[in-house]
Amino acid sequence: MAEDPYRVLGVSPEASDAEIKRIYRKLARQHHPDRNPDDAAAEGRFKEIQAAYDLIDTSEKRRKFDEQKRISNMFGSGGGGDFGNFEFNFEGGGGIEDILASFFGGKGGNPYSGQSSGNIFDQTGRARQTQQPKSQHGTNIDSPLDLTLEEAASGVKKPFTISRRKRCDTCKGGGCSKCAGQGVIRKTSQITVTVPAGAEHASVMRLKGMGHESANGQPGDLLLTVRIDADEGRSWEGGRLIQLVEVSYSTMMLG
Repeated sequence: MAEDPYRVLGVSPEASDAEIKRIYRKLARQHHPDRNPDDAAAEGRFKEIQAAYDLIDTSEKRRKFDEQKRISNMFGSGGGGDFGNFEFNFEGGGGIEDILASFFGGKGGNPYSGQSSGNIFDQTGRARQTQQPKSQHGTNIDSPLDLTLEEAASGVKKPFTISRRKRCDTCKGGGCSKCAGQGVIRKTSQITVTVPAGAEHASVMRLKGMGHESANGQPGDLLLTVRIDADEGRSWEGGRLIQLVEVSYSTMMLG
């Protein structure tokens, strides 16, 4: 199995969705390629953090991962050949029967897709039909977009580095060894964001279809929250740019 995502993120398996998300965002900001240009180690760490978060970002994903880990440990600890190196997939939504069927059922079936042309339980009269996975919409990506005052006022074409899940180009979402049966893989790319003139601090730009892709559904969106650098001596308060200016007593009294 891949490196333990709990260890990569430094979180407990009992941590909540909110806690895991908070720690992920902190680590992602720290190692983001935009903050560490030309740093291969930081980029590698960033990808590792993203991949770990993809595995356990929801309670349902954590349940599936924990079940997969328990089964893998069970086979791996028995000394029975290559069982410990076998990658199980839970995308089909089944339980232990699906796991064993994907391992032993064979008959040309794809162990990564959760489907096979044969089923060992048919031989005992416990026939069941394989269910097709439901289409899932890709999740959105939330990220800040930092601008200077000049860029926000006049508009700008801003380069932006995005790391997102893309449908596997080898299996087209069906699941294969390249994507570890997930149907999607993590890719980092550079895009250009067109910021209109007059962009406001804390406003949100939505880029349709630029979020995470799923194995068999429509992609999510990229949501960019504008952050305008207030410059030294200024600050943002309630959407207003505030600058403190020293005024002498005589000027205050006489104008």
